[in-house]
Amino acid sequence: VKAQINELRIKILVPTLLVIGLMVAMVFLITRGIVRPLRLAVDISNRLAKGDLEVEIAVTSHDEVGELLKAMQNMVEAQHMVADVAKRLAVGDLQVDATPRSDKDVLLHNIQAMIQAEKGITDIAEQLSDGDFRIAIKTRSQEDVLMQSLADMVRRVSGVVAEISAGSDDVATS
Repeated sequence: VKAQINELRIKILVPTLLVIGLMVAMVFLITRGIVRPLRLAVDISNRLAKGDLEVEIAVTSHDEVGELLKAMQNMVEAQHMVADVAKRLAVGDLQVDATPRSDKDVLLHNIQAMIQAEKGITDIAEQLSDGDFRIAIKTRSQEDVLMQSLADMVRRVSGVVAEISAGSDDVATS
């Protein structure tokens, strides 16, 4: 009887240990399959937060983690587009397309405002180069040092032109 009980224990214990071992292996593999892509997503997010747009995102699954990585790919592509707009604007290309991607696109809305401001400054510079010093220069805010300085410059140059004109009138009448 004791031998039969021991044999029965072995018959029950061995399959039970095998099932437990398989379950532990499955939990390990499933956890690894989730944690690895999530660590990658965290790494990518941290690199993007530092301005690194050279990240490569390989989407290898179609589950939720794959969807997350695909969304991050879209975000990187969008950031590349904004970086290109900023690069072109930095070299004076005022024809760059900075159309906001949505109503909530704060960055491109502000870049559009910068482009309009630069176009306004360009118009002022063209008028000045044509000799028209009667332009009204409006500051965009109290912090607008550029437009304040430009207004001061125009006011001073206008004063110099007026003095020269008055002096030439005096010379002509003398």
